[in-house]
Amino acid sequence: MTSDRLYGNPGDGRTVYVKGTNIAWHGLGGYVAAVAAEVCPWIASSARYERNRQLYESVQSDDILSCYDPRALADAERLFDHGRWKRSPSGIGSAIGRERLGALLVEVRNQSTRLSQGRYRKGVKGARFDPRLIPTDRLLSLIQSHADMRIVERLRDELERRTGCETPSH
Repeated sequence: MTSDRLYGNPGDGRTVYVKGTNIAWHGLGGYVAAVAAEVCPWIASSARYERNRQLYESVQSDDILSCYDPRALADAERLFDHGRWKRSPSGIGSAIGRERLGALLVEVRNQSTRLSQGRYRKGVKGARFDPRLIPTDRLLSLIQSHADMRIVERLRDELERRTGCETPSH
């Protein structure tokens, strides 16, 4: 698929071809550049509103999570933050809805925070499973009752480390 208007660098992320338009963008920086270029010369027409709505809806949270450019994240945060207000020049808030806009804003801020802390991937949800922190009596109970054999093997290894003797396999 070809596009007359291509924004961003090809290596920055996935290439998105905006449905029903001749606009394409690469990465989050390309998305922000596309929105800035396409929305600024505002002409009131239903075709223009639809084209802008398609452009606004083309960004996904995966695009934000795959962005490692602090400047692009700051630009996206500014765009989404300004879009929350009714008189936003871009009109992004009314096009994609405040709920989705808020979710995108949270993702951008979280990704910026992760990058500033030196973390380059999203954390895993749930509690950390560390067999070293489990008391011995509970460890024995889990070895006998847990359904996942991979976890049982990890628990057996920990018990063996503590006691210095091998545990019998069932």
